[in-house]
Amino acid sequence: MEEPGVWQIINSTTIMTSRLSYDAHGALLAASQYRKIETGVLMEYGFSRNVTLVFNPVTRDVSAEGQAGSITGHGLTSFEAGARWRLFDYEGQAISFQATTRIPGKSDPILPLENRPRTELRLGYGTPAIINSKPGFVDSSIAWVKRHEPGADEVKIDMTYGWWQKRDRMVLLQYFTTIYPGAGLRRDPRQHKVQTSTVYKLNDHWSLQLGSFFTRGGHLTRRERGTVMAVWRRF
Repeated sequence: MEEPGVWQIINSTTIMTSRLSYDAHGALLAASQYRKIETGVLMEYGFSRNVTLVFNPVTRDVSAEGQAGSITGHGLTSFEAGARWRLFDYEGQAISFQATTRIPGKSDPILPLENRPRTELRLGYGTPAIINSKPGFVDSSIAWVKRHEPGADEVKIDMTYGWWQKRDRMVLLQYFTTIYPGAGLRRDPRQHKVQTSTVYKLNDHWSLQLGSFFTRGGHLTRRERGTVMAVWRRF
């Protein structure tokens, strides 16, 4: 949650490649080469003490190699907007609810569901914590992503552990799980992803984030590896 009148803008770019995929039993198989460069500008504004507005335009450049040749797509992928409400807080612990809707673009010919509208409802919990003997926090959330197509809904479970390694250096360890419970298959497709990064606080207004991520397991999904870079601005 942002304080009233405060903006936080995170301009991030992720670069991902994939040449393997997981089958229904979680075994790795060779797959066509897939590359994605995605840039997002996550903007959050403290409308009041209990309400934070959220905006997130995203652009994407994708390419894949297949038997029919190369497939590419690029442009504005989506614009997401919504709000987060503070439901409860006590001694640093907080429960929040976030609702966002996404207006799609048409830039991913390989994953057509990414070109469709969706609505996300997310329940989050955060608390201060001591991690590696350093002050930090733990954030967790679970979300239901509703799509218009039958059987295309998602459940997302996210965990973030953050601690200040030094006064101006924060380490983030994040786990992202996506499950597709309505796919109508014998075993639900799912993906488990891990991201590690370091946020360098340059001053009270600017920070720089550098990190990497990889898919550590899943079913009926791609194995992804990549890097993430972001510039944080608060004012």
